Amino acid sequence: MEVCFVDVGQGTSNVILLGDRRAIGIDCGGAKAKTVLALLRRFQIETLTRLIISHSHDDHSRGAAAVLTAFQGRIDEIWMLDDVRRPESLFWQRVLEELRAGRLDRRQIYLLVREDKPRQIYRDERILLSLIAPDCVTNFCAIDDRNPNFTSAVLILKRGKQQILFAGDSTIGEWQDIMLRRKHPFKCEVLVVPHHAGGVWLRQQSGESKSAFESRVRAELDWLYSQAINAGYGIVSVGTSNQHKHPRPEVMAALGRAKVVPICTQMTKQCCSDLEAQRVRSLPLILPSRSLMIRDMTGSNRSRNVACAATVLVELRDDGISIQRFADHQAMIDRLNTSHGGSPLCRARM
Repeated sequence: MEVCFVDVGQGTSNVILLGDRRAIGIDCGGAKAKTVLALLRRFQIETLTRLIISHSHDDHSRGAAAVLTAFQGRIDEIWMLDDVRRPESLFWQRVLEELRAGRLDRRQIYLLVREDKPRQIYRDERILLSLIAPDCVTNFCAIDDRNPNFTSAVLILKRGKQQILFAGDSTIGEWQDIMLRRKHPFKCEVLVVPHHAGGVWLRQQSGESKSAFESRVRAELDWLYSQAINAGYGIVSVGTSNQHKHPRPEVMAALGRAKVVPICTQMTKQCCSDLEAQRVRSLPLILPSRSLMIRDMTGSNRSRNVACAATVLVELRDDGISIQRFADHQAMIDRLNTSHGGSPLCRARM
C-alpha cells in the first residue's frame, strides 16, 4: 500500500492508494486541484472509496470541488465537517449542486464527528482508517469560536503495527481534548504535521510577557510531540510563497527535540534566502507536484513553488515503511545547509 502526501503548494492533500484503481482522498488543497487530479490519473484511479475534507479552510477544501466534478458518480462516500466556513465553502456549494441534480445521494454524505470510540471511516482486510477527533462538544465550541482549526478532523490509518496520523489543522487545545481520553501518546511512523508547521497555540495573552509567551509555546509544543504524539517522520505540507510564516521555527525546533524527521513539500524563505538558486536540483520531480523547475513568481515578485521534497510517496507494509528517495532528499538538504544562502530549519541547532 502507498500513501501520497501531495505537493499542492500552500495547502494539504493526501491520497491513500488501495489497489484495484481505488483510492481514499483526505483533503484536496486549494485552487483547482490540478495536481491532485494529475496524481489520480497517474495511478489510474477510477473510484474514490472515500473523499474526506478535514475542515472548510480553502487550502484544504477548495480543490475538492474539482475532484467531486471529475469523479462524478465514482465517489462511494463523502465525509466532511460542519464548521463556521462550511456554508460558504466552494466544496459544500458543489455538493449541494450534486444533491439537487440527483447525481449524489444524501446517504453518501457523513459527518466527521466521533462518538465514544474512534469512528471507523474505512476498513478492509489490510487497513483501518479511523476518526479520532473532534467529538460533538469540541465541534460545537469551535463553531461558537468561529475558528475551523479548533475542530479540524484528525484521522489515523493503521496497517499491522504501522500507523500514519493525519492531523489536519488541529491545535494544541484540540489535542488536549483528545488526550483527556488517553493515557499514552499516539505512536505513528508518519505524521502530517498540524497546520503546515504553523502556529497551533493560543496567541500571546494580555499581560503575558514575551519571554513568558515563548516559554509557554515551547512547553506546549514539547507536550504535543512527547505526551500526545510520538512520530518518526513529520510531513510538512507547505507553499514557498505562503505569508503565514510556515514552517514556524518554534515548531521545527520542537520536532527536532522530539527526534521527528521533518520532510517539507516545498522550500520557503524560512530555510533559504536565494530560492531561485534551488530550482536546479539534483532531485528530479518524478510525481505530479505544484513545484516547478522553471522560474515562477508571484505578482509581488516573490518566488513560489520551489520544491523541497515535493510530493512524498510512502510505502506502508505490515512490517515497516519506506519513504521514496528519502536518502537522496536528506543529502540534498545537507548540501543546502553548507551552501550560500541556505539555512534549513530542519538542520538548525535546537
